[in-house]
Amino acid sequence: MVRRLIAPTLWLIVALAVGTLAWMTGQGVAAHVAACTVGGFAAGWFVRRLRPAAPEQRSEGPGRLVLPVVASVLVAAVGVGVPWWLAYQSELRDVAWTMPYRSETPTVVGDRVYLRTDSATAGEPSWLEVRDIRSGKHLWSRRFPARAPWSRNLMLGRLQVAEDGSVILKVDSDNGPERVLRLSSDGALRWERPTSYVVAATARTTVLETCSLDPPNRCRLEGVGQRGERRWTMTYDRDDPSEAFDFETNENPDLTLPTVAPVVERPAGRQRVTLVDADTGQRRQRVDDPSGDRMTRVVAQGRYVWALDAGGNRCRWFVLDATRVRSTVPTGPCDRVSSARTLVGDQVFLSREHGSEAGFGWTLDLASATARPMPYATGDLTTPQAALSLDDSDPVAVDPVTGRRLWSLTPSPDVGNDVTVGESVVRVGQDLPSSNNPFSPHTDDNPGRTVELLAPRTGQQLASMSCAGSGDVEALGADWALVTCGNEFRLLTSR
Repeated sequence: MVRRLIAPTLWLIVALAVGTLAWMTGQGVAAHVAACTVGGFAAGWFVRRLRPAAPEQRSEGPGRLVLPVVASVLVAAVGVGVPWWLAYQSELRDVAWTMPYRSETPTVVGDRVYLRTDSATAGEPSWLEVRDIRSGKHLWSRRFPARAPWSRNLMLGRLQVAEDGSVILKVDSDNGPERVLRLSSDGALRWERPTSYVVAATARTTVLETCSLDPPNRCRLEGVGQRGERRWTMTYDRDDPSEAFDFETNENPDLTLPTVAPVVERPAGRQRVTLVDADTGQRRQRVDDPSGDRMTRVVAQGRYVWALDAGGNRCRWFVLDATRVRSTVPTGPCDRVSSARTLVGDQVFLSREHGSEAGFGWTLDLASATARPMPYATGDLTTPQAALSLDDSDPVAVDPVTGRRLWSLTPSPDVGNDVTVGESVVRVGQDLPSSNNPFSPHTDDNPGRTVELLAPRTGQQLASMSCAGSGDVEALGADWALVTCGNEFRLLTSR
């Protein structure tokens, strides 16, 4: 009996070996499947011969092909499925979790990722889902039903997060006005109001701003309590800074609401910036523009308001908090600050120009009101540890303070790179389909892209993966990147 098993076993081993050789030498899926099918058929034929035919049964006829055909199908399926599964698993080596793609860009604040889904079918609800960014664990979700069967669903708009983790969300409907909702940190509805601009929030109060057209720029601040009650109101005549700063832009990925509200007025021909306490509505600190012109930047962040006065042939940073007003004169030309990005904690990175060419920038520490000059900053491609420039689409990193060259990646004519910078660096390159991996989900029409997570100071690869689609980076942390790969989100991580 054992000796009779030698022939089918040898046939099976030869078939799998030939199939694997066909795969590795780039002969394609067809050669691999053909080799596995022939081997399976032969193995099944020999196994069939192990069963002696009964005297009254004929050994000839179509029935003798059943076992070989079944064996060939099974072996071919295993021969195709196992390499495909191994190829897919190799792509997920550094991936912590995956989830289906949603209709809106995810929002990451702290250790949570917020996913909005707008239905395209009339009468169907929209959804807000919250997951843990590290594990992908589902924390809570909330359904927003359409108000009428014939109307389109509620469209989930701007999402911001308060210091206690509660969510302030704008919703829109085609048969009703825009509204503002505040949800608790576990998704319960606290209150709902007609639309207003949300300027600040604490655990107890949400500050809403509404402005009128007649008289122009007459604005009202209103503090709304936890149950939707009005806690305080204040009216003032607003004067916009020369460059308005919008927290929805890509320049500021941190969507955590500040705990203080900035009021920008222009009494007696001079611009005035005042810090307003969100819980009480009291004016805490103020600074008058000494140049008589408009402030270049006025931004509220955390418990601070910072402003740049670039008029009168000089520049000065002002930082306001609940106790005092502090200022510092920055080193270097600061008349054209074109971008501002929130960094870790109470730090802000500011750059004087856009693009990847060498420019000038600062790291502004709000706690100490000091501005650290970075003469070799490169706009949005600067981290606190390194400034990147793109030379032939390949990143070259230098120290943003001294200009010392830190690292570079060797240019490759077959790889086009797209670099995203935050607390770490992500490099996305075009990865053409490889002939020695015919089981990869990548095709000529949808080539895969290599996604690499790099250390900003050394350029060391922390993690990598290959994904179908564009490989868009949705959010970026110190050791992770949330990336869109085809029809799913993936968290690439070095942990």
